[in-house]
Amino acid sequence: YPRWSEWLLKSSDHLKLELIDLKGGLEFKDFKALPNVNVTSSLFDAVAMLKKVVKEMDARFKFLEKNGDRSINPKAHHLCRIVIGIDEASVLFSKVSKDHSDYDLVTEARILAEKISKLGRAAGIHLILATQKISKESIDTRIQENITARMCFKTGTTEGSVRAIGNAAAAHLENIPGRGIWQTCERLVC
Repeated sequence: YPRWSEWLLKSSDHLKLELIDLKGGLEFKDFKALPNVNVTSSLFDAVAMLKKVVKEMDARFKFLEKNGDRSINPKAHHLCRIVIGIDEASVLFSKVSKDHSDYDLVTEARILAEKISKLGRAAGIHLILATQKISKESIDTRIQENITARMCFKTGTTEGSVRAIGNAAAAHLENIPGRGIWQTCERLVC
């Protein structure tokens, strides 16, 4: 992580990372010392961070309207591009019963993430979700449909590949560490 994250942060003077890691911050611990990075490791704090980002997004829309612009240009507008990274997104978005102690927080997280996934790009706010298995139970289809690019590493089954990228290609990847498939709405890149 350190090399990748440092490269990403050095690639622009206008970048802020908001990272959610509900495994106690273990996956993103190397990021904590970096500038412009905030790591959140509890469900309560994750919802608070998502609320803060939505509030910023709404403020940016007002800014764009006032200035007659269509989208945020980080350099010209002197605003950071915000990238929200959620590791094990299924932990944050899994469906839970109404009597579950985290029901209200999980429901709120889903609503906030859906809003960011639909509207965030124009405001210079981007959402990256990571999960071991994608399904409508792990990541709501309303959010999945607004994620315009996907990265999939080798899957153990054809079904897993189809769920992630819509075809069987990831199930047939060579077993080479780091080998994956990058797919945007329009094309597939191996």
